[in-house]
Amino acid sequence: MIVRPDGYVVTNAHVVARGHKITVLLADERELEARVVGTDEHSDLAVLRIDGDDLHLPHVSFGASNDLLIGETVIAIGNPFGFSHTVTTGVVSASGRSLRLEDRTYFDFIQTDASINPGNSGGPLLNIQGDVIGINTAIMGRAENIGFAIPSARAQQITTELIRHGEVRLGRVGLRVQDLTPDLAAGLGIRATKGVVVREVEPGGPAAVAGLEVGDVVVSVDGATVRARDEFDERLAAAGVGSRLRLEVHRGSDIRELQVVATEYAESDLDSLAWRRLGIGVRESPRARAVELERVRQGSHAARAGLRPGDLLVAVGDTATTSIAAFRRAVGNLREPSPVSITVQRGRRTYRLTLPASD
Repeated sequence: MIVRPDGYVVTNAHVVARGHKITVLLADERELEARVVGTDEHSDLAVLRIDGDDLHLPHVSFGASNDLLIGETVIAIGNPFGFSHTVTTGVVSASGRSLRLEDRTYFDFIQTDASINPGNSGGPLLNIQGDVIGINTAIMGRAENIGFAIPSARAQQITTELIRHGEVRLGRVGLRVQDLTPDLAAGLGIRATKGVVVREVEPGGPAAVAGLEVGDVVVSVDGATVRARDEFDERLAAAGVGSRLRLEVHRGSDIRELQVVATEYAESDLDSLAWRRLGIGVRESPRARAVELERVRQGSHAARAGLRPGDLLVAVGDTATTSIAAFRRAVGNLREPSPVSITVQRGRRTYRLTLPASD
């Protein structure tokens, strides 16, 4: 869907994945070539730019998705099974849904019973005023009329980041948590049954500045209940630089609301993150367009995988680590709960490894 008159288009990342040539078909049957501005696979969003000057294209507007009512009428538009410009209607069945697809968990989806089928991906979910309140993204294949859309509030934030920077710059929060268990809740003297317990606060980090302490129990983020560590980590991973996270925190019998502002990672922060997440430290390599492992943390996933100083790190994920700067950018885009794929060269052999998510 076109979101700006100068030719910016928002769709799903899986729609344009592995595409070599991208064409946008307009309602008046014009076909215009477009290029990828940026993608964010973790949210399954992509931004395209239609080629041309002074386009003045018709476009849609993002509406508010934070105040949706269950049962509210919605309209889905797309090209299911090649039937172009198909319109279906339904209601908001639920909000704040989490969905596990392949090896990734998506959260805060809008669930709707408006008919969504293959070909609807990337199309708008509209309210009756015609504002975009979601982007149709996924379906439950074993069921009928259970579809999911990315809320417009999140889509708009990610779209802005992709247009400005070509990528989503992850914000630094400086917080690690663990699941809340009944024994932990009893030991901490709180009544909450759902949430996560703060186990580490980075000194001087955004969480510390906001007043969070080890032993605090976070029960909600921006008004949405936190049920488990993975869900909480995904919410933190979605926080871009400058994002404000409103946390409801239980500390003993005291309940308070704290606001954490995600900041940009400094170079030293990224080196520390690589040491913690990957168990490696690197240096520039004079012998290849890659970085060289300078040290490997004993007992880390990297050490257990057999990595050792002197190995060449060719890529982290799909990002080529041709320099220290490229390596740091790749580390800055790591999501906390997700496994990390790396490409390593030793001698003439190249290996692709997957390191488990951090403990």
